[in-house]
Amino acid sequence: MNLPWLRATNQGLSLQVKVKPSSKQNAIFIDQTAGLQISLQARAQDGKANKMLVQYLAKELGLQQKQIEISRGASSRIKTLTIKIAADEQEKLMQVLLTLRR
Repeated sequence: MNLPWLRATNQGLSLQVKVKPSSKQNAIFIDQTAGLQISLQARAQDGKANKMLVQYLAKELGLQQKQIEISRGASSRIKTLTIKIAADEQEKLMQVLLTLRR
């Protein structure tokens, strides 16, 4: 699987996402050119969008919030997330991510 926005690491999975704050609804979809995009209702103010990003992604993926960390781009729309997950669960989570088209 060769997806530039998704890769396995020693700590889990690394995701590059483009976040659209102040959207009408929360949504996740895969854009063929940009990869994973997440629309959030929260505004990009005082970390509200970052907090909602972690909450929403954890809910959609069936993970705990503490498993998801913004490792790069906290003040940018393009962020790198680290999802802390065991190696034997990585492939399953990758498949779940590939089915997210809402």
